[in-house]
Amino acid sequence: MDNAKATISLYESIMQTSKSFVYRCENDADYTMRFLSGCFHDITGYFPEQIMENRERGYTSLCHPDDLKPMVAKIDACIERGETWDVDYRLIHPDGTVMPVRERGSAVFDEGRLVYLQGLVNDATEESLLRESIEKTAAEAQTANRDILGLANKIVLSVRALRMLSINSQIEAARAGAAGRGFAVVAEEIGKLAEANAECAEEIAARMSKTRRTNSRGSAAKTKGLAA
Repeated sequence: MDNAKATISLYESIMQTSKSFVYRCENDADYTMRFLSGCFHDITGYFPEQIMENRERGYTSLCHPDDLKPMVAKIDACIERGETWDVDYRLIHPDGTVMPVRERGSAVFDEGRLVYLQGLVNDATEESLLRESIEKTAAEAQTANRDILGLANKIVLSVRALRMLSINSQIEAARAGAAGRGFAVVAEEIGKLAEANAECAEEIAARMSKTRRTNSRGSAAKTKGLAA
């Protein structure tokens, strides 16, 4: 008995630390809860006794209306395939507070008959904030890249104009002969300026490409961490 109490105490401590709760429920429209343990009140805003056996509300009524149908569809699909599920959705507290959660669960069968569903639900607030941060950073990077690309395009147009001006200056210098030496010098300097601008445009393009690759790898790594 002492060992059992110690195990239960350790189990509850883990639930509190990870801010999560475990459940066992029926596979019905309400996901009628038969067992709840852990930080259920902290995560949902309701006490377990209010939700157990649908005494006051069914569990699915706590779900955000935009998330309920996709969540149920994913769980049903996983049950059909005999797979565990990992699904994100939002719960709505009695005061209207929205709590993002992540649920990992599985169906339990007995001689081919589905007996109940069970799983673990975690507070996913930090994951949600990190995901929003990643999306915001990616959007800002895209905006910055578009601005840089616009600048690069302007430089390219400037390079073309300078090259044409250099060619025209060289033509005028040739026509003027000795009197056109000043034109020749100007044409040479314009040509150099055009080449320098062309190199700048190429450097911008190369850096943009490198930044996109770096951002892509960073976002992929962070997203992989969220999915773990």
